[in-house]
Amino acid sequence: SRACGHRVASASRRRHRQALWKAGKNAPERANAARMMEIAWEILRYAGEHDKSFPDSINVLLEKEYLKPPLEPKSLLTGRPYVYVAAGKKQPAKSSDAAQFVLLYDDNACQGWYECVFAVGTGGSVRVEELKEQLRKREK
Repeated sequence: SRACGHRVASASRRRHRQALWKAGKNAPERANAARMMEIAWEILRYAGEHDKSFPDSINVLLEKEYLKPPLEPKSLLTGRPYVYVAAGKKQPAKSSDAAQFVLLYDDNACQGWYECVFAVGTGGSVRVEELKEQLRKREK
Protein backbone atom coordinates (compact mmCIF):
# COMPACT_ATOMS: atom_id res chain seq x y z
CA SER A 1 0.00 0.00 0.00
CA ARG A 2 0.99 3.59 -0.40
CA ALA A 3 1.08 4.25 3.36
CA CYS A 4 3.42 1.30 3.84
CA GLY A 5 5.77 2.63 1.15
CA HIS A 6 5.82 5.99 2.94
CA ARG A 7 6.80 4.31 6.24
CA VAL A 8 9.59 2.39 4.52
CA ALA A 9 10.91 5.55 2.87
CA SER A 10 10.68 7.43 6.18
CA ALA A 11 12.52 4.64 8.02
CA SER A 12 15.17 4.61 5.30
CA ARG A 13 15.71 8.38 5.63
CA ARG A 14 15.89 8.03 9.41
CA ARG A 15 18.57 5.30 9.10
CA HIS A 16 20.45 7.46 6.61
CA ARG A 17 20.41 10.46 9.01
CA GLN A 18 21.57 8.23 11.87
CA ALA A 19 24.41 6.88 9.72
CA LEU A 20 25.48 10.40 8.80
CA TRP A 21 25.34 11.46 12.46
CA LYS A 22 27.47 8.49 13.49
CA ALA A 23 29.93 9.08 10.65
CA GLY A 24 30.47 12.65 11.84
CA LYS A 25 30.70 11.67 15.51
CA ASN A 26 34.43 12.27 15.64
CA ALA A 27 34.41 15.35 13.45
CA PRO A 28 36.40 18.17 15.08
CA GLU A 29 33.65 20.67 14.24
CA ARG A 30 31.07 18.64 16.17
CA ALA A 31 33.39 18.20 19.16
CA ASN A 32 34.15 21.93 19.10
CA ALA A 33 30.44 22.83 19.09
CA ALA A 34 29.81 20.38 21.95
CA ARG A 35 32.61 21.94 23.99
CA MET A 36 31.20 25.44 23.47
CA MET A 37 27.74 24.20 24.46
CA GLU A 38 29.10 22.66 27.66
CA ILE A 39 30.72 25.97 28.58
CA ALA A 40 27.56 27.92 27.68
CA TRP A 41 25.38 25.74 29.90
CA GLU A 42 27.68 26.47 32.84
CA ILE A 43 27.64 30.20 32.02
CA LEU A 44 23.84 30.04 32.12
CA ARG A 45 23.83 28.02 35.34
CA TYR A 46 26.16 30.60 36.90
CA ALA A 47 23.84 33.43 35.79
CA GLY A 48 20.86 31.59 37.25
CA GLU A 49 22.63 31.47 40.60
CA HIS A 50 23.94 35.07 40.45
CA ASP A 51 21.00 37.40 39.84
CA LYS A 52 20.94 36.72 36.06
CA SER A 53 24.48 38.14 35.67
CA PHE A 54 27.01 36.36 33.52
CA PRO A 55 30.44 35.73 35.07
CA ASP A 56 33.15 38.35 34.57
CA SER A 57 35.32 35.76 32.84
CA ILE A 58 35.44 32.11 31.88
CA ASN A 59 38.15 31.74 34.53
CA VAL A 60 35.48 32.36 37.21
CA LEU A 61 33.77 29.18 36.02
CA LEU A 62 37.02 27.26 36.43
CA GLU A 63 37.84 28.82 39.82
CA LYS A 64 34.35 28.07 41.19
CA GLU A 65 34.41 24.60 39.63
CA TYR A 66 31.46 25.03 37.29
CA LEU A 67 33.92 23.79 34.68
CA LYS A 68 36.42 21.12 35.58
CA PRO A 69 39.66 20.05 33.92
CA PRO A 70 40.49 18.60 31.49
CA LEU A 71 37.93 20.87 29.78
CA GLU A 72 39.67 23.95 28.43
CA PRO A 73 37.81 26.93 26.98
CA LYS A 74 39.82 26.67 23.76
CA SER A 75 38.85 25.93 20.20
CA LEU A 76 39.45 22.37 19.09
CA LEU A 77 39.91 23.78 15.59
CA THR A 78 42.55 26.45 16.26
CA GLY A 79 43.76 25.96 19.85
CA ARG A 80 42.93 29.62 20.56
CA PRO A 81 40.67 30.54 23.49
CA TYR A 82 36.99 31.03 22.70
CA VAL A 83 35.97 34.67 22.68
CA TYR A 84 33.69 35.25 25.66
CA VAL A 85 31.56 38.34 24.99
CA ALA A 86 28.97 38.22 27.78
CA ALA A 87 31.30 39.08 30.67
CA GLY A 88 29.44 40.96 33.40
CA LYS A 89 26.31 41.38 31.27
CA LYS A 90 22.79 40.56 32.40
CA GLN A 91 20.92 37.64 30.87
CA PRO A 92 18.31 39.05 28.44
CA ALA A 93 14.83 38.95 29.97
CA LYS A 94 13.02 38.17 26.72
CA SER A 95 13.66 34.76 25.20
CA SER A 96 13.62 36.30 21.71
CA ASP A 97 16.53 38.57 22.73
CA ALA A 98 18.35 35.70 24.47
CA ALA A 99 18.05 33.59 21.31
CA GLN A 100 20.19 36.18 19.48
CA PHE A 101 22.52 37.15 22.36
CA VAL A 102 25.93 35.57 21.73
CA LEU A 103 27.69 34.28 24.86
CA LEU A 104 30.89 33.06 23.27
CA TYR A 105 32.20 32.23 19.83
CA ASP A 106 35.06 30.57 18.03
CA ASP A 107 37.00 33.26 16.15
CA ASN A 108 37.72 30.82 13.32
CA ALA A 109 35.50 32.61 10.78
CA CYS A 110 34.23 30.40 7.99
CA GLN A 111 32.84 32.15 4.93
CA GLY A 112 31.86 35.21 6.99
CA TRP A 113 30.32 33.27 9.90
CA TYR A 114 31.44 32.48 13.46
CA GLU A 115 30.37 29.31 15.26
CA CYS A 116 28.81 30.48 18.53
CA VAL A 117 26.51 29.74 21.44
CA PHE A 118 23.52 31.89 22.33
CA ALA A 119 22.09 32.85 25.74
CA VAL A 120 19.34 30.24 25.41
CA GLY A 121 21.96 27.47 25.48
CA THR A 122 21.78 26.62 21.80
CA GLY A 123 24.64 26.53 19.36
CA GLY A 124 24.65 28.06 15.94
CA SER A 125 26.43 30.61 13.88
CA VAL A 126 26.36 34.34 13.49
CA ARG A 127 27.53 36.54 10.64
CA VAL A 128 30.78 38.33 11.51
CA GLU A 129 29.20 41.71 10.75
CA GLU A 130 26.08 40.95 12.81
CA LEU A 131 28.21 40.03 15.81
CA LYS A 132 30.24 43.24 15.49
CA GLU A 133 27.00 45.22 15.45
CA GLN A 134 25.62 43.30 18.45
CA LEU A 135 28.79 43.98 20.45
CA ARG A 136 28.77 47.65 19.47
CA LYS A 137 25.18 47.98 20.76
CA ARG A 138 26.08 46.23 24.03
CA GLU A 139 28.70 48.85 24.79
CA LYS A 140 26.13 51.67 24.76
